[in-house]
Amino acid sequence: MALLPNEPMNITSLNYPDKYPNDEECVWVMTKDSPNNESTFGSIVLVFDDFETEDLDVVSVGHGSVYLENIILELSAKWVPEAIVTNDVSMWVRFESDDVVTHRGFAATVEWFPYQGTYILHNNT
Repeated sequence: MALLPNEPMNITSLNYPDKYPNDEECVWVMTKDSPNNESTFGSIVLVFDDFETEDLDVVSVGHGSVYLENIILELSAKWVPEAIVTNDVSMWVRFESDDVVTHRGFAATVEWFPYQGTYILHNNT
């Protein structure tokens, strides 16, 4: 999924706000899409607007374009942080449910906030 600067995107579990199915796996990979070859400096921010899964149904979040690598956090049940942030070019979200109990799942907003201003890169060698 292409992320454009300052344009929020919504992702939800399957069937949200109704119960998601058993034995389900969904993966979203969001990548900064820089129009006119502008800089991709900045942060990708993921905020869960609603979240309820069964304890063994897990949402994993990571950075980079290959999911299951570079895991930032794994979430289940009802607890989620205020925001998950990466400065990488891509962020991925993976949801996997088991074969027992389901809940309403989740709704989240993801957005790329580009840096503005002057950038100074230091070489400390």
